[in-house]
Amino acid sequence: MKVLVVGDFYPNSELKKQLLSDEPSKIFGKFHDIIQKFDLAVVNLESPLTTYDKAINKTGPALKADKVFADFLKKSGFKLATLANNHIMDYGPKGLEDTIEALNDFGLGHVGAGGTIDIAKQPYIYASKEGKKLAVLNIAENEWSTAKGNDPGAAGFDTVSNFYSIQEAKTNADFVLLITHGGHENYHLPSKSYRDLLRFFVDAGADAIVNHHTHCITGFEIYKGKPIYYSIGNFLFDKKSRDFTHWNKGIAAEIDFSDNKINASTHIFYQCVNEKPFELLEGDIADQELMQLDSLSNIIQNDDELDRELLKWISRSQKYYNINIEPHSIRVLQALQNRNLLPSFWTKRKKMYLLNMLRCESHREMLIKKLENEISNS
Repeated sequence: MKVLVVGDFYPNSELKKQLLSDEPSKIFGKFHDIIQKFDLAVVNLESPLTTYDKAINKTGPALKADKVFADFLKKSGFKLATLANNHIMDYGPKGLEDTIEALNDFGLGHVGAGGTIDIAKQPYIYASKEGKKLAVLNIAENEWSTAKGNDPGAAGFDTVSNFYSIQEAKTNADFVLLITHGGHENYHLPSKSYRDLLRFFVDAGADAIVNHHTHCITGFEIYKGKPIYYSIGNFLFDKKSRDFTHWNKGIAAEIDFSDNKINASTHIFYQCVNEKPFELLEGDIADQELMQLDSLSNIIQNDDELDRELLKWISRSQKYYNINIEPHSIRVLQALQNRNLLPSFWTKRKKMYLLNMLRCESHREMLIKKLENEISNS
């Protein structure tokens, strides 16, 4: 049973026109033929497919795309869309409802989100011609899309609940593929804690794990005989400020589930570069890119290196966090603080309280509930 998994699909701006002006076979070239060879091809739908105009109250951009792209994905050869990500609820329950309706209309399966948390947690079951069953589970880090109780949304990270979901899926299928959406955006490595979490999911029973969300590709490993891809990058997701950057590289994870051994291999490509939506890399260029992936894979095996690289990343990205935790949103003050011309408004003791509230599970739970109540009541 052979499965192909690609990352974030969001047909925005110029990319939208390009995808609608040509057949998938012309857009993807050789890769279109590759997709057709798989028993199951999976894509992450990074936005709802809806015409609904009212976005939810959230931080960050609200994404949406036209329903016609369900047809585009189907014609491209994909059979399953993962919905557990940080944007699928950008246009609320109506946006999710429209998305599922569009996928159903064009015969595309979906997993990872639904009308309740119990529905969102349900696996997608694929049965091969040989009678083997694959359970696909899909979960995302908890941002604005996570389902709670009887409310619609995506299946979120919850170690205990995720453990039982994997265990249950394992009893009902021959193999379990876990597709996750998380990690530090624009960072080429998992943190040690994220690496250990995905390894734990293998210990819980997952036979392969593929992660996306970071908008860049990173290394992978074979852990206890099971492949873990720590980030496969974007599939089709244009961004005008990016060209020939990490944003434009993606990988397609090929996983062959067999009784004796689970094999994994990698296709690497450029997306949205030089006005070309997609270019499969081959030969020397592909080899060079894969060698870079190997170097990242080596770092993943070394705890000390992994911690050092994360500290470097924290140092480079600290301005973003400084701006967002300060108790004001005045741009002049933010600019002065970023240049170290104005001290933080948080005292050292306040920072200690904040650290303790975030680090301690009980305090963090209370803080989250308080903020959720205040936002919903405002």
